[in-house]
Amino acid sequence: MKNVLLGILAIFIGYTIAFYTKGKPNGYKFFNFGININKPLNIQEGIDAYNNENYDEAISIFKEIEDKEPENVDAMYYLGMSNLKLGNKFLGSDEFNKIIKINPNYTNAYFGLGYFNYINETYDEAIVQLFKAIEMPGVDKDAYYYLSKSYQVQSNFEASINSIKEALKIDSSNSKYLFHAGYIYHEMEDYKNAVIYYTKTLKIDSTEKYSLLNRGLCYHNLNKPDSAEADYLKTISFYPEYELAYNNLGYLYYETKRIEKALVYYTSALTINPDYDISLWNRAKLYQETKKYSYAIVDYKKIYELDAEKYNALFYIGKCYFEMGETANGTKYINDFLGVAKTTNEYYNEAVKLIKK
Repeated sequence: MKNVLLGILAIFIGYTIAFYTKGKPNGYKFFNFGININKPLNIQEGIDAYNNENYDEAISIFKEIEDKEPENVDAMYYLGMSNLKLGNKFLGSDEFNKIIKINPNYTNAYFGLGYFNYINETYDEAIVQLFKAIEMPGVDKDAYYYLSKSYQVQSNFEASINSIKEALKIDSSNSKYLFHAGYIYHEMEDYKNAVIYYTKTLKIDSTEKYSLLNRGLCYHNLNKPDSAEADYLKTISFYPEYELAYNNLGYLYYETKRIEKALVYYTSALTINPDYDISLWNRAKLYQETKKYSYAIVDYKKIYELDAEKYNALFYIGKCYFEMGETANGTKYINDFLGVAKTTNEYYNEAVKLIKK
């Protein structure tokens, strides 16, 4: 389970980023407070371009406005945010700092600096700036969201969950916030509460990929195999190319002693992605446990070929050869393992014992 969960955690990180950033950034449409609704058309055109993710166009419009009106803080704010969205982080932060010099009460500028520091991975400063925004009138709910995410990265889960709950007080049906709350509880291993929030997310969108998979994993950890199986199968039905769902279902079947089914789903994951190392590990160990050593060796060798840092595969290859009675091959691979492994490696002592036999 250790290898699976580590792999899943690493993958969750990537997939949750995809969840948070998919679609149009509608949240930023809320950052219009303090702006005169009777704006000239050109600034509204810029806001529309920004909300439609046409950031290059937005930058062109807002830069032109700023050149003509050097103290137009609204244009400067959107110019800064557009630069952040395109990865021009410091151009963005420069705009927010200029705004504060002109108008230190402009709430959006502190949010912008908080967001800049969040994406710049300077989380302590992100928290400082986001708190400034929160303490000012007209704060947007996304300030709480990014405050929560900053705390989450620092593993301050209590502060993280409290912050996202503040956002949910403002918008209780926001699926992004609900998923994030579920994910924080998931990281805290509070699987019951995680299920509650993933379920709320799924009531808004019953096909949401990561809520389905994550809820299945929570049910898995809560020893509710039927519920876990249902969520994994549903995920596969909606996303038939999602290899992690096949892997997780395979592992569920392995834990519940349905070995043939486990093999089918590990192999299905590897049919989608032949280099998927989580399923390679799981299938190799399953082959080894069922004494199909030659198949296990093929998978272990591929793991090592894909990433030489995963040299534990050499230990398992050697062990398979020993179990097959092929001492010479076993000795070779165990020696290869001992040549790269540290003495603190969990398999080091066992490897030495195998050599001494």
